[in-house]
Amino acid sequence: MTLPLVVVLLVGGCTDRGPRPVPTPDIVWDTGPPSGEIEADPWVRAVRAGELAYAAAANSANYSDSSMTSTWSSYYLGWFGQLARGWLEDGTAQVVLGPQPFAPLAVDVNAGGRSAKVVGCVGPLAVAPESAEEESARWPQAYVYELELGDDDHRRIVGVGSPQEAFTLPSGDEVTDESCGGVTIARALFDPAPRLEDLLALDSDDVLVPEQSPSDAP
Repeated sequence: MTLPLVVVLLVGGCTDRGPRPVPTPDIVWDTGPPSGEIEADPWVRAVRAGELAYAAAANSANYSDSSMTSTWSSYYLGWFGQLARGWLEDGTAQVVLGPQPFAPLAVDVNAGGRSAKVVGCVGPLAVAPESAEEESARWPQAYVYELELGDDDHRRIVGVGSPQEAFTLPSGDEVTDESCGGVTIARALFDPAPRLEDLLALDSDDVLVPEQSPSDAP
């Protein structure tokens, strides 16, 4: 899921149609689950949790679940809701077939330990139906997740997107779109796959976002 580093005001609240569950199907990895010491890092685990939560939430248009509010900033929860409303209104909604394929390469924690950047490479997000824009995009891409540790001890994603400045690994290699071409990026898909007809049965009024999300500020 390629999203720019932007700040968006949270708009809207929960619809009066009541809460809906956010089912998270099992996931199946194409080449086995990612492994290595970096996968045990709490900041990387927060990224994985956030991307899994987003993929499941997008398929039910429900961004108010605790899996989302504990992993994404309130700005993104509001933005996701705005996007979902627009897609349902114009009939271009897509189901997300699995979490964002991502290969973490480095974790850069700030001196105070309250925020960090997780730098790596991403592949295309699997969606159905696929759009022409997605088919023509160049992959893989260098990617940065910015996270903050809140007072409630949850690490939330507060920024995502292409690196705004050069990032060099301890090996001396710079993380770029070109260098990501040599990185193995594992992909996982939901099993069973989400049903597009279930999502299209909703309308923009069915989109759920929290009325008041937990603070992102550390």
